[in-house]
Amino acid sequence: MGDVNRPVRSARVMDEPSIEDVRRYVMELRERLVVPQNIIVSNEQLLRWIDADTPDEMFHREPKRLQQPEPVRVSAPPGHTLLAIAEFLCSERTFDEILRPTIDDMRREYNQALADDRRAKAKWVRMRGTWSFLAAAGMVAFGSVGKLVVRVWRLIG
Repeated sequence: MGDVNRPVRSARVMDEPSIEDVRRYVMELRERLVVPQNIIVSNEQLLRWIDADTPDEMFHREPKRLQQPEPVRVSAPPGHTLLAIAEFLCSERTFDEILRPTIDDMRREYNQALADDRRAKAKWVRMRGTWSFLAAAGMVAFGSVGKLVVRVWRLIG
């Protein structure tokens, strides 16, 4: 209740105030004035609102509205699933010497295309890298089957 009888400072600025007086005054006004969070209000605009006698004087120009940032979708890097499957199915040596470098090359090219803002090329690199990985995995599987056939042939013959 004691705040009701407290003298209120005028919104008018006195003759030649110091910079510190103006800053302190503006900060006090900012604390008392409720401004929506998504509106940017300059100190000059704030003083104009306080000093305005009519609503027309208050809004000489519309305050800038903050733009909401677009949500960013985080996804697994290209080849993530292929590497997980290959790591499970292949030997460590085959995985490290043949299959992992294929995916590493694809990721390097893919990231470079995205850095250059070339999304179409990034998609093409991803498809080409997947095909290269599958071809390499097929060759590894064919080689493994071939070795198995030779072993069986030797045992039989």
